[in-house]
Amino acid sequence: MSSGELRYRVDLEQYSASRGSSGGEIRSWSAFATVWADVQFSRGQEFFASRALLAERNAVIKIRYRSDVSSKTRVKYDGQYYNVVDAMPEKGRKAYLLLYVLTGASPEGI
Repeated sequence: MSSGELRYRVDLEQYSASRGSSGGEIRSWSAFATVWADVQFSRGQEFFASRALLAERNAVIKIRYRSDVSSKTRVKYDGQYYNVVDAMPEKGRKAYLLLYVLTGASPEGI
């Protein structure tokens, strides 16, 4: 893959929790990297759950290899948030990292 195929910008975010001055927990997501990526949507699926129609969208996001991305990472792409389900090197090499993601992440946190 040439670097020209990584044509979309995505933000990688990590979750953190801390204690505020009143002792309450403060939850937040913070971006730790903005990287070039290739984004391929695989399928969309709708289903009923708790009497509400939900839509799920799967994608594979390909980025240059990084060791700091895991299933605890969230991706922001085109104004949408995606939960990383799995992150694995492409074909066992450490040139690219494939992020298998699902929609459903909220901007507020976990």
